[in-house]
Amino acid sequence: MDDQILTYDKLEKLAANTITRPGYVFTGWNTSSDGTGTAYDDETSILNLTEEQGGKIDLYAQWTSLSDITITYISANRTMGKTLRAYDAINPQTGVPAGSAAEAETGYRFVSWTYDDQVVTTNAKLTTAQVAANAKKNDGYVTGVFTANFEAVKGTDDTHDDSDSSNQDGPNIVEDDGYVVPDTSVK
Repeated sequence: MDDQILTYDKLEKLAANTITRPGYVFTGWNTSSDGTGTAYDDETSILNLTEEQGGKIDLYAQWTSLSDITITYISANRTMGKTLRAYDAINPQTGVPAGSAAEAETGYRFVSWTYDDQVVTTNAKLTTAQVAANAKKNDGYVTGVFTANFEAVKGTDDTHDDSDSSNQDGPNIVEDDGYVVPDTSVK
């Protein structure tokens, strides 16, 4: 910001702050860089910043970090599978989410990651770029939930061994989750 010249013994307003700092909110000015001096609000009216006419004083911008937002990664059904990272808590402007990965339990398979009921990817690894494409709006990330979706594996072949030529009846297909195996025996 440019220097501001104020008239001694005259009530004048500080110029409005024009400085920005990604990930922070401007909270005012201070005569000390560490915030332990005299504090002034932005555009406040002041009379004589110094004791002497023609004196010079530096004012330092004071900042507070933006509150972290949380991007959550959940399983639609924890019996079927889990997420390997539960959440990312990040500064909405400067943070970088790690993303997550999904892992199916035995008898289930991963189907997709969704955000706002829209499919993001069918890959079990949810990348930083995929999180950004969905949870980053305008000038930063927003709180959001990504859901890992799973489904039961149907018709599991649990006994067939292609190398065993003695298996004349073919694979043993197991009934699973409502799938009915028709009777194929020869009568």
